[in-house]
Amino acid sequence: MDLNNYKQYEPIFGAWHITRLIGEGAFGKVFEMEREDAGRVCKAALKVITIPVSPSRGRSPMDEDIGCGYSGSIVQELVQKAALVSELRGHSNVVAYENHQVIQHRDGTGWDILIQMELLTPLNNYLRQKKALSRQEILRLGIDLCKALEVCRRYGIVHGDIKPGNIFVSESGTFKLGDFGTARLPDGTFHFPAWVTQAYMAPEIYKGMRCGFPADLYSLGLVLYQLLNDNRLPFLPPAPSPVSLADREQALRQRLSGAPLPMPSHADRQLWAVLKKASAYNPGDRYADPLQLRQALKQMKAGSPAPPAEGRVLPLGRQTLDPGSHVQGIHYTWPASWRAEDIRCFSAGFGDLPIRCFTCDGEILTARNEIDVSRDGGRNFPEGFFDPVTLSLTEKQKEELGRCLEALPLERWASFPPAVECDLQSPTGYRRHVYFSCEMKNGDKFDYLPGRKAAPGFVRLCHWLAVILPE
Repeated sequence: MDLNNYKQYEPIFGAWHITRLIGEGAFGKVFEMEREDAGRVCKAALKVITIPVSPSRGRSPMDEDIGCGYSGSIVQELVQKAALVSELRGHSNVVAYENHQVIQHRDGTGWDILIQMELLTPLNNYLRQKKALSRQEILRLGIDLCKALEVCRRYGIVHGDIKPGNIFVSESGTFKLGDFGTARLPDGTFHFPAWVTQAYMAPEIYKGMRCGFPADLYSLGLVLYQLLNDNRLPFLPPAPSPVSLADREQALRQRLSGAPLPMPSHADRQLWAVLKKASAYNPGDRYADPLQLRQALKQMKAGSPAPPAEGRVLPLGRQTLDPGSHVQGIHYTWPASWRAEDIRCFSAGFGDLPIRCFTCDGEILTARNEIDVSRDGGRNFPEGFFDPVTLSLTEKQKEELGRCLEALPLERWASFPPAVECDLQSPTGYRRHVYFSCEMKNGDKFDYLPGRKAAPGFVRLCHWLAVILPE
């Protein structure tokens, strides 16, 4: 059915008029609609689910009766779910369902279910506009979806089909969970409909076993995995390699067999540990509830978005390092071909204990205090001393930061002068608590451990960070 077929129902819910088609799936379409209210134009989304009698039915009076009865039961189930989801209205991370209506086709062979929802941007459209989400945005998406799942748990609902296509973004940037067409009560056998996406499905659902709330945490973990892995699910060829249908089928078989998931390309080890637990093969090994996962993601959001800690800890032993050399994949001299604008995230530290440490992903700057536990572990520190402080950078501050980072290629920062042999376990003249580490957009890493005399650009960067987020 095209747009004009649905316009026959206008004014929908007594006031609304369809303006355009904004999306469609296996069983229905989503339209934008609007109405006037005291001279003001209000907009909303209209989801139309069409439940036709299967074309294979109707070959005999008995088949027709069976077909109508089957389709009618589906309609009844969807209406019950729409009514249930309408009770979730008012929760900021769940798509608001405002109204619904069931209309039988004139020829009696099917129904249209009309559902009014708030008008939002689908995550897939949002990703096409932004190309990729920052680490902080991905964490915020996970936190927002956990809040939605906390609401579902409160009402005893297992969503059953968490995937990018069922996630939406508001104008204020809030991520919301929608499309509860497959929702079930927990601890029941989940006979998934044909339209449920197996790519994000928990193993217990796929196997037709009893499932509960952990199944949704598993699927959310896979969504976060995909966003942190260049839009590739586990076991698919790495980007930018093409992906065939055979690749997808093989990846699905591997995942559902319980094979250990490989680490996403843009996740540090701490974040990977969170995702691994969320998407554990056995439900009992996952987080007990969405609140636990949300708390774990909040810790990641407040902590370092930069490369993992071992990215700035030098390997032990004695060896000679020349300019341009790198150890274990980490560069200790800034390569001439690198550009400062290609930095994805960085961390920096300075000070004579406690150390003032900063991390930044280009959007959020975080500062925290660290100490040498072996030396200062017994000292008493004021309450909140180790709590991270975050700042959302303004456009002006981003420009200032960019100018500070331009010193890297200009000065060719280097941790070691040419052919200097040093004991990396205790490098005389090299202070571990003064450092700069960064990860490039392509995954390359750089570490700067200045000697007694740091590069002027590093000093300027440290001064700028200290002014922006003082102790």
